[in-house]
Parts: sequence; C-alpha cells; structure tokens
Amino acid sequence: MLVNPLHHRPGPHLLVVGDLCPDIVVSGVATRGRELAFGQAEELVEATTLTMGGSAAITASAAAAAGAAVALVAVVGNDDLGRLCIGWLADREVGTDQVRVADDVRTGSSVVLVRADDSSDRHILTELGGIAALTADEVTDVRLASAGHVHVASWFLLDGARDGLPERLAAARTRGCTTSLDTNDDPAGAWTSAVAALPHCDVLFCNDREATGLAGTADPEAAAAQLLALMPHRDADARFPAVVRKLGAEGARVVTARGTVSVEAPDVEVVDTVGAGDTLAGTVLAALVAGAEWPRALRLGVAAGSLSTTGSGGVQAQPDLRATQNLARDLEVSAHPRSEQENSP
Repeated sequence: MLVNPLHHRPGPHLLVVGDLCPDIVVSGVATRGRELAFGQAEELVEATTLTMGGSAAITASAAAAAGAAVALVAVVGNDDLGRLCIGWLADREVGTDQVRVADDVRTGSSVVLVRADDSSDRHILTELGGIAALTADEVTDVRLASAGHVHVASWFLLDGARDGLPERLAAARTRGCTTSLDTNDDPAGAWTSAVAALPHCDVLFCNDREATGLAGTADPEAAAAQLLALMPHRDADARFPAVVRKLGAEGARVVTARGTVSVEAPDVEVVDTVGAGDTLAGTVLAALVAGAEWPRALRLGVAAGSLSTTGSGGVQAQPDLRATQNLARDLEVSAHPRSEQENSP
C-alpha cells in the first residue's frame, strides 16, 4: 500500500472519515424533463471523466490543497480501482496509511449523470462496496490522539460504521479535538440516524434539503436553528457550534450563537457542481484548524467550491491555496450579529 506521511506539514492534522471511490462523471446527459431517455436509445454526451470521488475523499483533498495536514480513514477493495483511489489520494498529499484494503469487498464506485440542460443537477448511481465495510472501530484512540479535528462525511452510506460513530465523535471531543459532520444525501429519505451525532459535532455542513430532512421542518432557516440547538457549546471558542448552509450558486451561510455570516458565490463558468460542497467543507475546515474566524473561513470555502465547478468531477478543478485566496479577497461578506434578546433564554 502507498503511504503518504504528514510530517512535512505543521500543526494539528485533520482526520477525515468516510467514503473513497472512483467517480465516472458523465456530462451532458439528455433528459426528457427530469426523466432519462431509456428505451434502448443511444445518446451522445459531452464528456466522460474518471476521477476520485466520495465526499470524504474530496473533502480531504480540498483540505490538503488549502494547506492542512490530512489523513483519510476509509476502505477500498484489493482491486485495480482501490489501488487507483489510493494513488489519487497520495498525489493530492492526503495521508493514505489509514485506508484499509479489504480482500473480501469490491471498491465502491459511482456513476454521476449530469444533465445537459442544467449542469447543477445530477443523478448519482452508487455501488457501496468498501464504503459500507468501514467500521467505527477503525477510528481508534491512537488515531484520535494525533488529530486536531475529526470530520465524518457521507453518513448514510456508512452502513458498517454509523451506529458507532457518535461515540467516536464524543471520544474525539474528550481528547480535545473539534469535530464536524457532512451527512450528504440519505438514499432512504429517513434522515433520523444522523441526529444522534449532532450532540458531538462542533460544525454541521448541509444543503437546505439535508437541513430540512434532519430537522423535520420545511423551513431551511428554522431547520438550521433547530440543528444548532442540538449541538454542544465550547465556552473557550465562540466559533462553535456552527451550522454551515451550502447554498450552491448563492454561496454559503454559517449560523452560530453569535449570528450569521454569509458569502455570495462569484460568477464562474460552471462545468458541473459535483463535489463543490465537499471542496467548500474541506477548505473551511483547513482554515478553522489554522485558527481563522468564520468570515475568512467561509470566504475561502466559497471561493474554492466555486472554482471547483469549472472542471468535471469533484477534484479535477480544485484550486490551490493561492488561487483560492486570490478569488476570496473579492468576495463580499455579510454579517448579522444576534441581538441580546435573541440570545436570552
């Protein structure tokens, strides 16, 4: 197995837990409304890209590009796709020594179909494979001891791990780590299992569909407030808890006990939006671990996420830190502090 040590990067490192798989991104898929055109039809598409996928892997790659020391805890099969994924991680300076190669499972994979008439909309077909083979026990105390922050991604795909992950997140916080969760979509539409993790999460990343699903309410703003109320407070760090609403073309907004901070997304030429929210999350986490306050962290995240949409797949167009910083300087930040009345019980 390839090993990519993190000794060359200073500071507490970020431990990302979750999915690693190849993505086959098919751009320019013809649809009839929102339906695929089956019936033995052959359609021509704009492009097909084979690239690294998985929310956790894309997030880890973005954090590494933003300067953080990152390792990924994941499972792949002992097959060509697994070896390809590990090589991709190493190329992006993500630590791979905590990726388990299993002989008894296939490496998971996803086919991502991007609509020809709306590059922001996609349908994802996923074979779980090794993604479901990850266990919570692999987030060991030894691994937590060397981490400054622990992030869990793709909660609803982690069939073998999610029951035990709330305890592992609690253990991470006990050891002084900050923690975060990006649930991503729930294929079953149930949402409830992730709520058990929120009392052990300092940061929650979600789009509005995920937020309303988790909170069981139709109003995204009310959902964010409800989810924030379930999360733990850190008396020594007013940045936490925080709910980061990923708003796509509108940018992002973070909700904390102090109020909200919003950043509008810049105009870019979008190829597809695969992994843009993961790139935002990884860049934000790298900034937070380095001590940034929310205006800077969110501005960097929105800049990186926006630039990532200019290429096909989740990592092909991920920017380096200089490009992210150059774009972030021009992004407008809007802050709305909470009033004393809103903060009172």
